Amino acid sequence: MDKWAVLFLVLLAGTVQATPNLYSLDLNYLDSSGQIVGADSNRGSYILLDAMATWCGPCRIEMLHLQEVYDVIKDVSDIRILTMSMDPVTDSLASVAEFMEEFEADWDYALDYQTSLLEALNVTGYPTTFLIDPDGNVLQKWLGLIEANEILTELDNYLDLPGSWARQLGLSPLVQSLVLSPFFIVFMVGLFSLMIRGFWQFAKRVDQ
Repeated sequence: MDKWAVLFLVLLAGTVQATPNLYSLDLNYLDSSGQIVGADSNRGSYILLDAMATWCGPCRIEMLHLQEVYDVIKDVSDIRILTMSMDPVTDSLASVAEFMEEFEADWDYALDYQTSLLEALNVTGYPTTFLIDPDGNVLQKWLGLIEANEILTELDNYLDLPGSWARQLGLSPLVQSLVLSPFFIVFMVGLFSLMIRGFWQFAKRVDQ
């Protein structure tokens, strides 16, 4: 077998090992209330896990992207965002809470106080974002900054989210927010009504 093929298989095997079923492992973290909870407490929902640290500069930028995602999914019951500091040496629940408050983020946060999830997920840099299915399987892993539209496009494969048709058309987030706004919908309904009225008046003149 070609040496490059062997190397590829080794790397692939390493990747598979690095993303086990999370709920089959004994993994715990501190939730926002300071309680120790098991990772499997999230069973039944899709989880967008934001692995970060409060000192991480790119993580601050990623919070803005996550806010865009949250604005779309906040009323969808089958998914939630969980921002989790993976650095219990420099971070505490209090520092993560301050970080979330600074960005006015309304989703859940936590602390990987034993670095058990960091090790299980093989987190090698911040931010790293994971999409985890209701059974604990890692569906997607993004290392580094990731745009909201890419996250939402991936979520569209599993969930019925608002604006999915706009993302399929490749519309930018700004255009998506415009076409989904109530003002735009009212405008389009009014425009359509005017077109129908104009067509009706034209048809009456032709009949005369």
